[in-house]
Amino acid sequence: MTVSASTTRSYSLLAAVLMALLAVSAIASRPLLPVDETRYLGVAWEMHHTGDWLVPHRNGEPYSEKPPLLFWLINAVWMVTGVSEYPARMISPLAAIGCVLLTGRISRQLWPDSAETIRSAPLIHVSLFLWMFFSPLTMFDMLLTLLTLAAISCWIRSAFGKPRAWLTAGALMGLGILTKGPVILVHVLPAVLFAPWWQKSLRSGLAAWYGKIAGAILVAAAIGLAWAVPAALQGGPEFADRLLIRQTTDRVTNSFSHQQPWWWYAPILPACLLPWISVTRFWKNLRFIHRDRGCRFVLTWLAGTLVILSAVSGKQAYYLLPCLPAFALLAGRLLTTIPGDRPPELRPHDTAFLRYGGIVPAILPLVFNHVALFRDLRLAGLCPDWASIPLLAVALVLCHKRWHTTRTDIAAAIREISIVNVLFTCVLVITLRDGLWNGFRMDELAHWVHDRQEEDRSILWLTSYHDQLHFAGRLRHPLPDAVTLEDASEWLQRHPNSIMLMRFPQTAIPANFSTPVTDAQMTELTEILNQLPESHPLPPGTFRVVHASPVRRGLRKALMVAIETE
Repeated sequence: MTVSASTTRSYSLLAAVLMALLAVSAIASRPLLPVDETRYLGVAWEMHHTGDWLVPHRNGEPYSEKPPLLFWLINAVWMVTGVSEYPARMISPLAAIGCVLLTGRISRQLWPDSAETIRSAPLIHVSLFLWMFFSPLTMFDMLLTLLTLAAISCWIRSAFGKPRAWLTAGALMGLGILTKGPVILVHVLPAVLFAPWWQKSLRSGLAAWYGKIAGAILVAAAIGLAWAVPAALQGGPEFADRLLIRQTTDRVTNSFSHQQPWWWYAPILPACLLPWISVTRFWKNLRFIHRDRGCRFVLTWLAGTLVILSAVSGKQAYYLLPCLPAFALLAGRLLTTIPGDRPPELRPHDTAFLRYGGIVPAILPLVFNHVALFRDLRLAGLCPDWASIPLLAVALVLCHKRWHTTRTDIAAAIREISIVNVLFTCVLVITLRDGLWNGFRMDELAHWVHDRQEEDRSILWLTSYHDQLHFAGRLRHPLPDAVTLEDASEWLQRHPNSIMLMRFPQTAIPANFSTPVTDAQMTELTEILNQLPESHPLPPGTFRVVHASPVRRGLRKALMVAIETE
């Protein structure tokens, strides 16, 4: 019997609220993180101040690495709010909220008679480790995941007999191409191509089904090309070649960035799927997966996508984000209902890791701050000692639980676990604000560069520049960079009275260095800089430090300095 939506809606809404808590805690606690978030806001800013919505630009050059949909959405928001950081940063979290709601919708489509599965899937989704970390970030993957789930939902409707749902799926796939390129096909097509395996009624009409797939791909391609062709014509031959050919082929065969071996996802996948992959009941119930149509669908979706992503040259952990809803659906089903088997139970040993796993990370601030080994690894000071108090308080909520539940209340147990996981993450993110996140702020340096550009000073960035300053400083002019010392020397000779931005040599930073930077400290930095041995990366000449800003480089405390030739 089909479950009424009113009996499960509160769980999906709770998942949406938990996602909102993750977003608010992250956005309120940390700045835009270099280099991805700063770069994407920088491209959106250049689109705003140049007025060119057709060809995105980064640092004054046509930007072919990503399509424009996210940049369009950011600028659409700015048309209402004005140029501001926080409204732009809400786009990805709003998409993430839509994702967890769509996970609930798809679970209803696949298992309309299982209230426990429908309730559990969105809560499992929102509390997956990889999702909790990346979903608040301003990146393309949340929007891509939203469109992937919407397209998947339409394909399920089409497989169940809705005649025109494939057209909507094609349009959504086209928007996915405008979000992150053809990669949306990697996430959608595996489950669709193997639909006759999970939906037996399609076996009698294979030609019609695969004709719909071909038609949807044509619709998606038409939407993508409606932007790509005019953009290629306006951007010029080199931009057209990168956009239409090299961006896709190079990433597949010989990625210019993030190149990894084919097995790279295997060791990180278990960590990405924590904590739910640690529930032993999930593994015990895998043997029943072939009995269930919905499980067969999710298996083709998840396994097919992982195989293709593993074959592609470029790999990053967040490339897996659109796969996480598939795992959440599978876990929700396996933990709550298995046809043909006795009703599953959640016993104390099934959740041992869930109940006690939070204690170790809760005491890590104390360990990192007071054990010499971790001080040497630059982990001391990231999180204050007092952070262990709220973290332990949240972790201990689960420790006293000893669930022995049947299917009648297993969704409630999953709800409690999900709430605690999300709250633990929120507390952790907030307590990292002063020790870690604030070290990535580049506003001070960005505003200083803006003022120098307004004075018509020539400024060079030593090493590759990835738009770290453009949005924060609202820069209106390109910031040239020099990858090699030879290029930097030539540039400085051609531009007298210029400024060069560089990272101060890590080993040369004074031990007693503190912030805010004083004139006396800049004088000391100048003396150190001019006495460095030739082995340090610095063009020949005598320099004077005119500005210094502490900026983290990963876990390492670093110092960005602006220097003039004397």
